[in-house]
Amino acid sequence: MRLLFIDPPFYRFMGYYTRYFPYGLACLAASARELGHEAGVLNADHDPHARGVDYQALSRAHPRYLRQVANEDGAIWRELLAQVRRFQPDWVGITALTAKMAAVLHTATLVRRELPEAPIVVGGPHAVARPRELLENSTETDAVFIGEGESSLGDLVAHNRSELLMLGGQIPGLVTREHDALTEAPPEDIEALPDPSRDSFLGPSYSREDLGLVMTSRGCPYSCTYCFSKGLWRRKVRLKSVDALSGELSRLKSRFRVGHVTFKDDVFTLNTERTKALCHELRALRLTWDCVTRVDTLSRDLLSVMKQSGCIGIKIGVETGSERIMKQIDRRLDKATIRRAATWLRESGIFWTAYFMMGLPGERLEDVETTYEFMTELSPDFASLSGYEAFPGTALFQSALTHGIVTETMNRQEFFHTSPHDYYFSRRDRGMILPEGTEYQELEAQMQRRFHKYNSSPIRLAKRFKPRLFVWRNEPRAAIYDMLRLGGWLRQAKGDQ
Repeated sequence: MRLLFIDPPFYRFMGYYTRYFPYGLACLAASARELGHEAGVLNADHDPHARGVDYQALSRAHPRYLRQVANEDGAIWRELLAQVRRFQPDWVGITALTAKMAAVLHTATLVRRELPEAPIVVGGPHAVARPRELLENSTETDAVFIGEGESSLGDLVAHNRSELLMLGGQIPGLVTREHDALTEAPPEDIEALPDPSRDSFLGPSYSREDLGLVMTSRGCPYSCTYCFSKGLWRRKVRLKSVDALSGELSRLKSRFRVGHVTFKDDVFTLNTERTKALCHELRALRLTWDCVTRVDTLSRDLLSVMKQSGCIGIKIGVETGSERIMKQIDRRLDKATIRRAATWLRESGIFWTAYFMMGLPGERLEDVETTYEFMTELSPDFASLSGYEAFPGTALFQSALTHGIVTETMNRQEFFHTSPHDYYFSRRDRGMILPEGTEYQELEAQMQRRFHKYNSSPIRLAKRFKPRLFVWRNEPRAAIYDMLRLGGWLRQAKGDQ
C-alpha cells in the first residue's frame, strides 16, 4: 500500500519559515516501510525560502492566514493537491495541532475530494485532546487516533474505508463516529523503533541542519498546567540508550552529512549521568548541538561537559517572574533556582534562550512587569515572549473552563473565522485581572516591543550569530538564509517601535 502522512500548512500562509521536518510523521513513515508499505511524508508547511522568523509577532499575521486558508485556488493548496495526485496514496494520515485546525479541516476536505475511497485518519495533539469535536467538524475524516501510532499502524492500514469505520473500540486508540476508543494505544518501546525516515519527504528538500532533529526520549515527568505533554506522552519518561543514540547519530552524520543536531526532548538533561555519557559520544562524532531543558536539571559541571562536547545552544522555560504565578501553573521552580542556573549559563559561554509567557488566567499587570524585570535580571542571550494559548486537555484549560474564560468546544466556522491565538477564549481579557480600560491585546503588543528592543541590541545580535558560525562551516548556504531572515526580523523590530 501507499501511505501518505500530511502536516497541513500554517506558517507558510504568513510567510514564516518553519524549522526542521515533522518528526512524528517521519517516525510513522519508517514504521510503515518496515511493514512493507511505500510511505511518503508531505510537509505542506515547508518553504525553504520563507524569511519570516519573528514568531513573537505571529499573531499579527493571523488575519493573513485566515484570508488564505479557505482559498482553495491559492498556490499552497494547489501544491498540496498536486503532490497528493502525484503520489496517489491508498491511505492518508493527517497530524493536527490546535493552532492549525482550520488548515487541518481544509486539508481533509481537499484530500477527500481527490481520494473518495481512501481512509483518512487524523492524529496528533489536538486529535488526542478533542477527538469527538474533530470528527463533528470534519465529515471527511473517517477516524481519529489517540496515542503513539507506530505499533498500531499495521492494524490501521489493513482495512478499507468501510471496514475501518466499524473498528472503533476494537483497535486501541481508534475513535470513529460510532465508537469511542476502549483504550489508548500503548506507549511505544522507543528503543525498538527505526530511525525516522528522513528520505520520505515529498516536495522541497531540507537543509542538513533541518534534518538534524533528534529525540532521545518521549515523555516528561513534570505537570506544568499549560502544557499538553502529559496528555500526549503521559508522565512516564522513556529514554533511548546511549548506545542506540550513538548509532543513530553516526548514521545521521554519514548518510545525511549532518554536522549540527537539535535535540527536541522535553527535558534533555533529565538524567545527568546519561547526558554526560551522550556528551562523550557527541564529542567523539564532532557534532555541534543544541537542546531544550529545565534549569533545575543543570549544574556548573554538567554545563562544562556539554560545552566541551559541542553544545552551542540551550533553551529553557522560565515563563514568569511571579512566584505566585509559578505556583499557579505548577512549575515546581523558584526564582533562586532560576537565578543560579542563569549564572552558570552566562559563565559557560553557551548561547542560551529563555522563554517567557504572559496572559495567564489570574495574572495581574504587576505580574507582567515583574516578568520583564526578572528577564532583564537573568540577562539571557535571547528572550522569547509568547501569549498564553488555551490548549484543550491541559489542567489550566480545565480550570479556565470552570471560570468561564474558555469554551468547551469550537465549531468549524469558528476555526475559520477566529485568530488561532484566540481559539477557545470567550473573554478578551483571557482571565487576566487588569485595570479598567486596559486591553490585553495592546498590553501584549507593548511587551513584545520591549522584548524586541532587548533582543535587537548590537551585543545580543552578535552573540546570536556567534554559534551560527559552527553551522555555517558545515553548511555554507545556511549563512545566506540566516542573513536574509535577520533582515526580515530587524525590519519587523523597527516597525514595532
